Parts: sequence; C-alpha cells; structure tokens
Amino acid sequence: MSKTATISVRVDEELKSEAEQVFGLLGLTSSQAITIFYRQVALQRGLPFAVRLPQIPKASAIAEAVRGKYAALPTSSTEFAHRKVQEIALEQ
Repeated sequence: MSKTATISVRVDEELKSEAEQVFGLLGLTSSQAITIFYRQVALQRGLPFAVRLPQIPKASAIAEAVRGKYAALPTSSTEFAHRKVQEIALEQ
C-alpha cells in the first residue's frame, strides 16, 4: 500500500516534544505512531481508548480527606453526605 495522503495538524510544541520522546523510546517515528493510531481507529471503528471526563471530588471531600477524617475519598456526593450524617450522629 503506497503512502500518498498527507496530514497536517497543529499541536502544542511541548506536547509534540514529549510525545516524540516516547515514540523514540518505542523505536517509532511520529509518522509510524500516527499510522498505528489510524489503523487502530479503523479496526475498532472508533477511538482505541476511552474518552471521558475524570471524576473530580468536591473541594469539601478533598479537605476532609486531607484532614485525615476519611480513609478514602467517597465515590459519590450521596456517600459523602451519608458519612457526614454518621459523623455528626457519633459526635452527639
């Protein structure tokens, strides 16, 4: 298969440099890495990785964890509220 298509994109210079360092460690050129990405998109008929927003805990949950009141951050605001109610009940 001959390579005749050209892709032109603009990316942050620092991001490009960091990615090219990783490609170098893997023994790949940028062109080879992009070809691998495109091949995976075609094979999987979508992005070859999950694209989603990270779950970010509320500031109050982080503050409580930093103060050492909880062994782990709650997984939801409902769980956080439940723990807070239990804490208040135990203090009384």
